[in-house]
This record gives sequence, C-alpha cells and structure tokens, in this order.
Amino acid sequence: MAVAVVRLRADRAPVYVTVAAGNQPPALSTLHQLAQAVAAAIEAQRSYDQEHRIALTLQRSLLPRRVPRIAGLDLAVRYEPASVDTEVGGDFYELTMLGDTLLVAIGDVTGHSLHAATVMAEVRHAIRAYAVDGHPPGAIVDRVNTLMRTLLPDELATICVIQLDPATGAARMASAGHLPPLLVTGAGTRYLEHLAPLLGVAARRPPDLEFTLPQDATLVLYTDGLIERRDADIDDGLRALASSAAQVDADLDHFCHRLLTELATPHIRDDIAVVTVRRR
Repeated sequence: MAVAVVRLRADRAPVYVTVAAGNQPPALSTLHQLAQAVAAAIEAQRSYDQEHRIALTLQRSLLPRRVPRIAGLDLAVRYEPASVDTEVGGDFYELTMLGDTLLVAIGDVTGHSLHAATVMAEVRHAIRAYAVDGHPPGAIVDRVNTLMRTLLPDELATICVIQLDPATGAARMASAGHLPPLLVTGAGTRYLEHLAPLLGVAARRPPDLEFTLPQDATLVLYTDGLIERRDADIDDGLRALASSAAQVDADLDHFCHRLLTELATPHIRDDIAVVTVRRR
C-alpha cells in the first residue's frame, strides 16, 4: 500500500491519499500528482463553503431584525436563502416606519456571490437614507440609480419602493425592473404594473404609481426566486402566485409560509424574499 500526504495550508488538516499497491505499485510522481489534485479539490470546496457562510451571515445581519408593529396593519415576511450548494444572491427587503408613513422596499442585485451580498447592503442602506431625507419613491429610485451608475457602474439591480399611509391606505410606488406587487382584495387579485428600467441603466423613468390599499386588502411583494423556473414561462409563475394568494390566511405568517410551500421548489436555486402587508 502506498500513501501520499499533502498539506496545502498550514492551518488545514493534511490530506491522505492511499492506493493499494497490487503487483505493480504506482510511481511516486503519479501518486504525488494524484494527492495534489485531491487536496486542491478539497481546498476549493472548503473555500466555497466558507464564502457561502460569510455571504449568508452578511445577508442576515443586514436584513431587518424585526418586523415593526404598526396600528392598523398586519405585516409578515419570509426570507429563504438558496440551497447550501448554491451561491448566495442579493435579495433584500425593508419595512420601516418614517414618521406616519411606512416604507416598504424589496429588491434583488444581479449575480450570486459574496460580492452581490455586499452590493445589496449598499443599495438597501441608500434606499433608507434617501427615504429618511423625505424623498418620494421615484426620487429615491433616481438617486439610488445615480449612486449605482457612479460608484458601482458594472452592477445591475431591481427594486420596488412603496410609501404607505396606514391610516388612509394611500400609497405611492416606484419600481426599477422589479416584478409587480400583487394586490389581493375582496374583488380578486391584480398586479400593480410599473414598467421601468433596472437600476444601473441610464433611461427615463415613469412617474410614481399612486394607488389605495383598501381595508382588508393585502399587498404581496416578492423576488423572482418565488416564481421563476428555468423550464417555465414567467407568466406561468405569475398566474400561479395569483392563484395561491387569492385566499389570504388570517395569520399572515402562515400565508407567507403557504406561498413558499406551494410555489417554491424543494431545492431552492435562488434566494426568496416575500413581504406581505394587510390593512385592517
């Protein structure tokens, strides 16, 4: 029996490769090359796992730590990271009261890596900062877009920003290439379309969409991991979401969980964020 021992890094355990000698033992050079290849493959997997854990920790630390309690509103969120063997993406959401107005935002930075997670953090903090300054959704999107084109010229992202008055239900929305929120009322479901280019693109943007969230109505915001499938048209995913969300559970946490159970694949290939807002 021939044994080769390789240690690529001093802080890692060595890798042992054992080969039965048989009638003709392997050449030492061949055995050494085999051990080097095995050790390199193991080290690559270790590095990938470490980066995945760092990115996931970063994502979770930068997302809101709690859902605010707001008179007249029920709020619930779900965030599901991609499967362990899939790179972390840049999905994020925001729920913050600013004075008498609720800021709701959701977005997705293109790419899947630790870098995407760091870009997500910059975009989310920029949205919060411009909202605190008192800007309406369209102005927030414009300013975040300028920031990305100036400081992150090679990045793209989608976002949807909504400012909602809990007392009246009056809302303003601006989107940048994000999937349309779903409005569920007693009369049925409809998507709130606001077609606009992605963040990172120099193009004119439409005025804010103004609408009212009626009493007992629910607003569902989500990222593409919930409905997009490689083997299906996105319109099929939108129809499936509208069908699943047509009946809103009394418990919004259960409602979010049910949407994930019914729509997400068992092996999640992309991060999923779901935000629901119901006006009582």
